[in-house]
Amino acid sequence: ALGLGLLLAGIAVCTLASVLRDRGARAAETAPLSLADSLIGIAVAVLSGALSAMLNTGFAYGGTLIARATAAGISPVSASMAVWVPALFGGFVVNLAGTALKIGRAKGWRNYQEAPVMDWFRAASLGVLWFGGLLVYSVSTPALGKAGTVHGWAVNGGVAILTSAAWGFGTGEWKHAGRSARLWALAGVALFLVAFGVLATKS
Repeated sequence: ALGLGLLLAGIAVCTLASVLRDRGARAAETAPLSLADSLIGIAVAVLSGALSAMLNTGFAYGGTLIARATAAGISPVSASMAVWVPALFGGFVVNLAGTALKIGRAKGWRNYQEAPVMDWFRAASLGVLWFGGLLVYSVSTPALGKAGTVHGWAVNGGVAILTSAAWGFGTGEWKHAGRSARLWALAGVALFLVAFGVLATKS
């Protein structure tokens, strides 16, 4: 409970840091957002985060599929794929149809035809990295015990935020952020690191 609490605190602190950073940048460029616009954005972000956890719920209750795949002679690493196929297929169909519809309406298919090979490679590499992360998660989670899908998913999300924060600092995303925003961001990173240590000792 302590580790998960620290992770939630880290998320809250990093969120505050991002809000302060964006507020400062927006104040220098355009008019500030209204309260209604801010609340809508926050609501959409919260809904997105809550629904994204359904992916982990599917994995947590997919033990029967993994067991059957293992019993059929499939290696434990590959057996986890049995869960991701039905869990991701629905999202794949919806995203494919929705994206194709939007591209068609915008008459943007020509952009794909004219895109350089490197753009296709970059897009494909993002998909490989994303699914590679899920694969590593599904293989490592059982090692955390019965609460693996709880602690593992929390750590997975925390590491994603930690990585994006580090990448943001490295690429200059926080270059023009105020001192307060940067300090809050560093405090959030520190909370994540402490939370990872607590979860590692309790698992």
